[in-house]
Amino acid sequence: MGIKPPHTWNRLAKSGGINMSKKFLLSFLIVCAINVITCYLFCSMYRRNCDVLLLSGVKAPIRMFLKGIQEDLSDGNIDNTREKINFLSDEWEKFYITNGMEYDIGNLLVRWEEKSNKDMEEEHKDE
Repeated sequence: MGIKPPHTWNRLAKSGGINMSKKFLLSFLIVCAINVITCYLFCSMYRRNCDVLLLSGVKAPIRMFLKGIQEDLSDGNIDNTREKINFLSDEWEKFYITNGMEYDIGNLLVRWEEKSNKDMEEEHKDE
C-alpha cells in the first residue's frame, strides 16, 4: 500500500475515520495534566523545604534559650528563670500571632541580652 498522499488523509479526517480535533484535544489535555502535576509536585516540595528551614530556624534559638533556663534552675536562680520564661512566652506569642512571617524569633538570645542589659542599667540608675 505505501504512504497515502495528504489529500487522502484529509478525506479520512472528514469522513470520520480519524477525528483530528478530538485527537488534538486529547493530546493537549494530557500535556496540560502533566504540566499541572509537575508544577504541583515542585511547589509542594518547595513548601516542605521552607517548612524545614522555618522549623530549624525556630528550634535552635528556643533550644538554646531553654538550655539557659535549665541552667538557671539548676543554679537556683528562680527569679531569673521566671523572667526568662515570661520573656519567652511573650516572644512566642508575638511569633505565633504573626504566623512566623513578620516576627523573627531567631534573634531571641540577642533580644534577651538587650533586655537584661537595659534592666541592669535601670537598676544602677535607681541606686
